[in-house]
Amino acid sequence: MAVTVPRTQRDAFLDTMDSLLPWPTLCAIVQPNLEARVHTERMLRICLLQSWFGLSDRDCADALIDSIGLQRFARIDAERDGFPDARAIREFRGELQSRERAQPLAAEVNRVLESNGIRVKPGAIVNARIFADAPTRRDETAPKPVASKAAARPSFGGAYGRESMRVRLARGADEAAAERAARLAQAIFNVRSVAEG
Repeated sequence: MAVTVPRTQRDAFLDTMDSLLPWPTLCAIVQPNLEARVHTERMLRICLLQSWFGLSDRDCADALIDSIGLQRFARIDAERDGFPDARAIREFRGELQSRERAQPLAAEVNRVLESNGIRVKPGAIVNARIFADAPTRRDETAPKPVASKAAARPSFGGAYGRESMRVRLARGADEAAAERAARLAQAIFNVRSVAEG
């Protein structure tokens, strides 16, 4: 019997980014040499993960080892490729900046996302979000979240302008499991932040 692995909101976020971004174009900006682009795309994906999830070089290297979802997005085959360490990640980012590739790269990523009506709000490892920029205004009669209560699940109807599109699993046991996994990942991230700080 096949086992279905639950999908987290992070997996849904990464799937969206993977399908939206024009990887050949981004790689051509970074590395004009076609033969070196496989490595370039992998490291470029890792740099974007760092940006979206607010990870240091060391945290990013650790997260790649810990997370199958991040490995899948970065196109890392652990048995064949191994994992880049913090030094390799830092050197790639430094090379982007020294060769003045970072600005055109960021401009292209932002252009593609904006053309699809979305922006990304960076966050911790479990809560990077995609925001849709709808042309309508927020309904002033809509209930406002109360600080002491958990915010209601957002509605994506026409009454909302800029709403968080946190993609979740179907309601039920799968959603509960995904939320537990997200809380555990956040707890691990918090412990690491305290230990390193």
